[in-house]
Amino acid sequence: MDMFKTTYGLIKNREKATQVVSKAWEFAKNNKKENLLWIIYLNGLSLEKVEKKFDLPVSIGDAIVVISVALPTLKERGKASDTLYILVENETGKKLYTTKRLVDVDNLIAFEFKKRMEHIIPREIIRAAVKTFLQVEAKKYFGSVGNLIALAYSQATTKADTRQWLWLPKEIQVNVVKLPKDGMVTIYIPNQKKYILNLNNNKSSKIIFVRNFYPKNEVIYYEANLP
Repeated sequence: MDMFKTTYGLIKNREKATQVVSKAWEFAKNNKKENLLWIIYLNGLSLEKVEKKFDLPVSIGDAIVVISVALPTLKERGKASDTLYILVENETGKKLYTTKRLVDVDNLIAFEFKKRMEHIIPREIIRAAVKTFLQVEAKKYFGSVGNLIALAYSQATTKADTRQWLWLPKEIQVNVVKLPKDGMVTIYIPNQKKYILNLNNNKSSKIIFVRNFYPKNEVIYYEANLP
C-alpha cells in the first residue's frame, strides 16, 4: 500500500504541456520569415526501479519456511538544475531566457509503474505461495536437507524485475527564441561553465539538444539545422 501511495503522489496534479507547446507553435507560425532557435533541455535522471524484498519466516507443521516476495519500487533521482539559461543579443540588446518544463518524465514512469504493479503484486503473491508449498513438501518427503534446498531455491529465484532505461531524463524543458543575426548564443547553468555557440553557419532555424545528468556536471549539447 505504501508503494501505491507514493506512486499516486507522484502522478497526481500532473502539469499539462499543451499550453507550452501551443505557445511555441504559434510563435513559430507567426515568424516564418525569421530564423528560430529551439532549445530542448534534458534535465537530470528519472525515477529508478529498485528491488524491495520481504522475507517472513513462519512455522507450518514441523517445517520452518520463509515466505519471500520481491517487488520493484521507485527511487527518486534529482534534477541537474532548475533551468537552463539562454543569452542572446539582438537589435534591442542582450536578453536572457530560461527553459520551461514541457514533460515530467517521472510522472510518465510513475503512471506506467502504477498500472503494471496492479498485475505484478498478485503474480508475486501466487509465486510466493507456490514456493512456500514446495518448502513444506520438501520437508515432508526429504527432511531438513530437502527443506534447506527448497529454501535456497526460493531465495535464489525471488527477484524483482527492475529492468529499465537508466539514463532517461527527469524532465524535458524547452524554449524557443528568435535566432540572433550573428548566430551567437550563450547557454549555461548558474555558477557553472558558459558555452558560447556560433550558430550562423547558414540561414535556417536551429535546434539544440542539451543534456545534463548531475549537478555541477558539464553539459553535453548537440545542434542541428531545421528545414
